[in-house]
Amino acid sequence: MCLDDIAIYNDADIGQDWSKWFLGGCSVTCCNGTLSRMRMCSSGHDEDCPGSAFDTFWYSKIDFIFPSSEHFHVAVCPFKPVDLISVLDGSGSEGKVNFSKQLAFVSKYTHQFEIGQNKTRVSLVTFASQVKNEFYLNRYYDSSSLTHAIEHTHYPNGETFTNLALDHVRQQSLSPNHGAERSISKFVCVLTDGRSIDESATRTAELQLKKDPNVTVVAIGIGNAVDYNELLAIASDANHTFRVANFNALSSIKAELTQKTCNITVDGSWSSWSPWSQCDVTCAHGHIHRTRTCTNPSPALGGQNCFGANQENRVCNLAKCPGVWSPFGHRGSMTSAL
Repeated sequence: MCLDDIAIYNDADIGQDWSKWFLGGCSVTCCNGTLSRMRMCSSGHDEDCPGSAFDTFWYSKIDFIFPSSEHFHVAVCPFKPVDLISVLDGSGSEGKVNFSKQLAFVSKYTHQFEIGQNKTRVSLVTFASQVKNEFYLNRYYDSSSLTHAIEHTHYPNGETFTNLALDHVRQQSLSPNHGAERSISKFVCVLTDGRSIDESATRTAELQLKKDPNVTVVAIGIGNAVDYNELLAIASDANHTFRVANFNALSSIKAELTQKTCNITVDGSWSSWSPWSQCDVTCAHGHIHRTRTCTNPSPALGGQNCFGANQENRVCNLAKCPGVWSPFGHRGSMTSAL
């Protein structure tokens, strides 16, 4: 018996702030092997909860039976609803069969989450010569209807105008009017098997999309015709870039993609230093300062604040202050303002 990403937990094992246990992938295809499981701390940081977030144990894939005291739960990210937007390349280089493999991958990936109006929401966008919104985030609030919609998406065919898809996501899919009104993680997953037709427009579109601090963009390249530099530019960073050899290999990244989805945070980063201020005196010795802000980006979704000082100070040395006369009593004496 092999279970693919089904959650399992024992009530006695749940700490005050731990989620239920969630099973990882099977290590073997038959006989004896290992089964890994993980849980998440409600704070978003595993070090805040006692015990370990990961566990591994032996079992038999033929004889393995769950104890009657354990229960099953198919959702991941139990404490963290997410807005998931999948953006699928449907160009002519893929063909209908491979496009269907993308749909199957997205269906299995999204099926792991608990779908609902106040839980995880899902949107699907397809693109080729034109972009098409298959459904917005506020269309499906139950898993069965969502799965049916994904699996019955039509193959668009055409050229690879990636820029149109990225612009559509920013302007329409992420609109509060279309279900993106919540201040939660927005996870945009772009799958493509080739290079965009209009590289300049794609570069502009990806930069605009990534300005939103709540948005994390994942770029998945399929096959050897993908431009890896373009993938890197589309994704939020290199850690959110994937490459697989073919469409059949998409399943190999599901577990890692799921982990990245659940662990989305935006750590704060410093802006550039401001210019130095003017000296705070008009003569002799004084001080100047410059500042920076934790806004590039600002911390969000439980991310860390910036480390270090937001202000630097330096001494400024100006000309000597002019002399001033002392009170009468000492003929010809002067005092310095220094």
